[in-house]
Amino acid sequence: EITSGDYEGHRFDLAEGGVNTVTIDTESVYNTSSEIPDLSGSHYVIRAHHTIGSLYHNDEYTQGYTQSAGDQIHVYNETGFDIYYNNLAGNWIEVDDRLSGNDVIIPPGVGVFVKHATDDSINEELRVGEVRYNSFIRPLIRNKTGLNQIAMGYPVDCSPDMLSMRQEKGFSNNFTQSGADQIRTWDGDHKGNRTTKGYTIFSHNLTDRWYSVDDKDTDRTEDALFSLGRSSFIEVKEDVLEWKHEMPYSCEGWTQP
Repeated sequence: EITSGDYEGHRFDLAEGGVNTVTIDTESVYNTSSEIPDLSGSHYVIRAHHTIGSLYHNDEYTQGYTQSAGDQIHVYNETGFDIYYNNLAGNWIEVDDRLSGNDVIIPPGVGVFVKHATDDSINEELRVGEVRYNSFIRPLIRNKTGLNQIAMGYPVDCSPDMLSMRQEKGFSNNFTQSGADQIRTWDGDHKGNRTTKGYTIFSHNLTDRWYSVDDKDTDRTEDALFSLGRSSFIEVKEDVLEWKHEMPYSCEGWTQP
């Protein structure tokens, strides 16, 4: 991850590393730029990818012999979800190919859904680490559906305003919901019954502001629609490849190592 310079916030996978040298994997689908820029003079940090197994430890979740009996991880794949359930052997098993998904990478800025086998199950996740001290790039792709399942780059609640979700930054606005970019926040688990309601949808209108499609009189642009630890969808009409999250806190007095 590049932490300074013109490409601050971009991330590139590494093919190999040696003494004082690293080689970028130019073909990695996890690179945030399709072209490898001149990174001369830039600072960077090297981090290992998180995986389903490293984030969601099998022994902390309900295990089952079948898909319905075990807790599940849902990973969006542009048209639907790849579903992994926690089996009795301690593996997240992909329900279609029946192979272990423990090593499936969850890239930075990508969210997943957790579905418990029972409605009264609760898992509390403790994460210990270092917060980012640089901007965060999260490309949004106009794929088959336009939907991108996202997670925040920082451990704070964020609003569309904080995340620079404006027309000048590449977000499409329109007087109709169907013609505008959308934010979809999952709230079924707030209802006590996951079947009562799925998503609250917010649309980007012609005034460059965000409103709920159910309440067009209340401006939600500065509300924390993106909550810490919760995944949301953003639907884009066009690619937003340079979507940059600026740091939501100050690093004043701190020096780049």
